[in-house]
Amino acid sequence: MTRSLHHVLAILVLAISYSTPTLKAQAQRPAGDEMVLLVKGLTSDTRDAIANDLRQSGEGKLVYACVPAGILVIEYSASNGEARQHALATAKRHVAAKDIQEHGIGRQGAETRCAQARAQR
Repeated sequence: MTRSLHHVLAILVLAISYSTPTLKAQAQRPAGDEMVLLVKGLTSDTRDAIANDLRQSGEGKLVYACVPAGILVIEYSASNGEARQHALATAKRHVAAKDIQEHGIGRQGAETRCAQARAQR
């Protein structure tokens, strides 16, 4: 009987732990790293061109963009040290380097800035 109770408790603990939002968010987190770029004068066309170049190269991916706030979040492969530089260089092919600032606000911060920019419109 004790053995059965331990099995039931173990299954219950596993079921609860896999249903928590924190674990789900961690499981859905991308395999690569992300960088947040603040881009002065970002347009939809520029965003699309950067996204297409990243997709074609396979070294990065545009995972979030907010044109009104001039924000791009680019995921790049953590296993490839050159991928981050390539992703940044891709953005610089479409936007002057002086108009791009890398920012450490993370995706959540980018989403917050986007909401603020949209609210001001």
